[in-house]
Amino acid sequence: MFKLAQLIQKDDFWRDQIEQIYVNNLGEYELVPMLGPQILALGTIEDYDRKMYILKEFYFQGMRKTGWNTYKLISVKYKNQIVCKRF
Repeated sequence: MFKLAQLIQKDDFWRDQIEQIYVNNLGEYELVPMLGPQILALGTIEDYDRKMYILKEFYFQGMRKTGWNTYKLISVKYKNQIVCKRF
């Protein structure tokens, strides 16, 4: 978790976005953003830097089109997939 927290702290975008890092009872990591009602599900900590890169690209490209309040869950826990759950 320390390396994930460092990545968030060093990145201007993520530092302004992420309010909380949570580890659920399955040992999966979830991020709670300051803006928007969604949960960002990373799954395991494995490949966290790639997952954060994919999430950032989704924020810049996908969220601009759909809006910040469209999804309640954005998951990058599966390789090469972004799975979103609408409200």
